[in-house]
Amino acid sequence: MKTKRILSSVLAAATVISVAGCNSGSGRQEVVTTTGAATTTTVATTTLDTDEALQEAVGNIAEETKLELTVDKKIKWLAWWDIDETQAAAELFKAQYGVPEEGDASYGADFANEIFVWTNVAYGDRYDKLGQMVASGDSPDIFPFEIGYFPISAYMNMFQPIDGIVDTTTDDWSKYRDIMDDFTWGNKNWCAITDINTSTLLWYRKTIIEEVGLEDPYELYKNGEWTWDKFLEMAETFQQSGDSKYVIDGWNVPDGFVATTGVPLVSIEDGKLKSNIADPAVERCMQFIEKLATEDYRYPWDLNGFSTNQRAWFNGDTLFFLEGTWGFESDSWIKYRERFEWEDDELFFVPFPRDPSADQYYQAMKQDAYMLCAGAQNVDGFAAWTNCVLIASKDESVVATQREKSKRDFGWTDAHLDLIQELKTSMVPVWDFKNGMSVGCANDNMPTLEGGDGSPTRGLLVLPYTTAGVTYTQVRSTFENMVLADIEEANSKLG
Repeated sequence: MKTKRILSSVLAAATVISVAGCNSGSGRQEVVTTTGAATTTTVATTTLDTDEALQEAVGNIAEETKLELTVDKKIKWLAWWDIDETQAAAELFKAQYGVPEEGDASYGADFANEIFVWTNVAYGDRYDKLGQMVASGDSPDIFPFEIGYFPISAYMNMFQPIDGIVDTTTDDWSKYRDIMDDFTWGNKNWCAITDINTSTLLWYRKTIIEEVGLEDPYELYKNGEWTWDKFLEMAETFQQSGDSKYVIDGWNVPDGFVATTGVPLVSIEDGKLKSNIADPAVERCMQFIEKLATEDYRYPWDLNGFSTNQRAWFNGDTLFFLEGTWGFESDSWIKYRERFEWEDDELFFVPFPRDPSADQYYQAMKQDAYMLCAGAQNVDGFAAWTNCVLIASKDESVVATQREKSKRDFGWTDAHLDLIQELKTSMVPVWDFKNGMSVGCANDNMPTLEGGDGSPTRGLLVLPYTTAGVTYTQVRSTFENMVLADIEEANSKLG
């Protein structure tokens, strides 16, 4: 219900904006960081002054990569997380354009010497706030790209296309051009993708693996043996190792497994949305998901107020926890690592296990990209920032120095970072548009088996995962017509 209200308010706000007459630009790595975490953690140390080294590295490439743009205003950023202005892209931006309106406290003293003016919004209120700002004529310039709201965010005029703003035909963009083609809607480009990463990872504690006598998942992955079958073998062994032992927890577990088949629930093909909910590969995966419920392998959310339970995983009662790289940099994870004085590699990760019937190693991937908001005024700032993010993610000297900074600030190890880099290139990306095709599907509410006011695509995946005895065949009979109707409606927007 709340998501419907949010998106309706954005649509109403968008009608007061002449989108065709607005310009655009975007970008930045979507890694959730916590203010102050870099100064409080003592997990890792280094003798290198990585801040100065990073400034030197970006300074060496600043002039040759600068665009002919004028950035004389701070960039307005709306999100539920702040941009870390000590990272490579921000340092490059400052080397090229300086800090816009440096020392100007009219935006607030906290932003006087910052590139961005950040409007902090609660995650659940983000689109409501966006609609209010657009309607008031005080639009933010940049907003995080979310595949869970695409293409609805495009055809409901929440954002602007970037064609003519960001020149993605240059060699600098060649690595991601094919991927950007996967996200065109109405023959327009909406997000300048500067990098891709695994969407979520399966984190585990190495000492727990050893105590139970299981094989290290990372070693299984390296040996090409990390498959669904091996996952189930480990699940059975771990469950029998004690009372109240569960194998996996975290949001969107079914989504991650379905992606490994290489077949998303909803794809964009030939510029239009297409349903794959009856595809044999999806059905086969959902039978696997049903087993996680019937065998009590997944953590039962009803034990924790219908929520995930990180503490159970930290304590060794859950084997795997699904989270992105940002989890490792969060306050809660850092505090646990410090409190228990864990070894640097105690928390490790693997991708979702490979579907043994798939022809390649597929994985749900995340796009590092930003959207240009409807009514945004700082077009040059958007384009400049996009270019800085792209260049900083490519230059070898900048990447190497940023790597050392990440090790110092957050305790990443070389083994962690090597695997993250490997997965970016070894996994075959899968994009699923199941939640972003309509207001109904973008709804965060969970429906019942009879339907109700919730997302039908979430119901398709989550109900068989959370409720033992509920089958994919049952939920598909409930939600299939809703999904097909939403797809037809969305495709009709293309004209």
